[in-house]
Amino acid sequence: MKHHPIRATFVLAAVLAALLLASAPALAASPVTHIQDSVHRFEHSAYHPDDICGPRANTETFVSTFTFHQITNGDTVHLQFAETGSYTTVFDDPTLPTLSGHFTDAVHWNRTAGETETFIEMFHIFFGDIRIQYRYHITLVGDEIQVEQEFNGVSGCP
Repeated sequence: MKHHPIRATFVLAAVLAALLLASAPALAASPVTHIQDSVHRFEHSAYHPDDICGPRANTETFVSTFTFHQITNGDTVHLQFAETGSYTTVFDDPTLPTLSGHFTDAVHWNRTAGETETFIEMFHIFFGDIRIQYRYHITLVGDEIQVEQEFNGVSGCP
């Protein structure tokens, strides 16, 4: 599990945020809007030459549900993205057992009229005794970072 599915999520959130920032002047005169979308049973497989516990080549298959919600009120924007699902990891080495587990990912991004931006991501994945937890928070006022924190914890590797 060296690569987690949130990387694609983060890119999606960044692209959406950039589009919203580009349209901020037009949004300033807009009423409150809500946009919500979801995708159920999205399936994706990927091959990895190693995982978070070392050189253990594997193929991972994820089955997940995505939910996206955007609220716009003038030039204040809130984006929320959530993904939950299950996955199976099949190792190339037949002596290693197949692993199955669950994951949760939540992303929140806010931009206020005062040009304060906050981005928070929390990702948790559990399979067997292995636990992966990732948290990231950044707050900016204008272009200046006010808060930046990151936690990346892995436990239970054999």
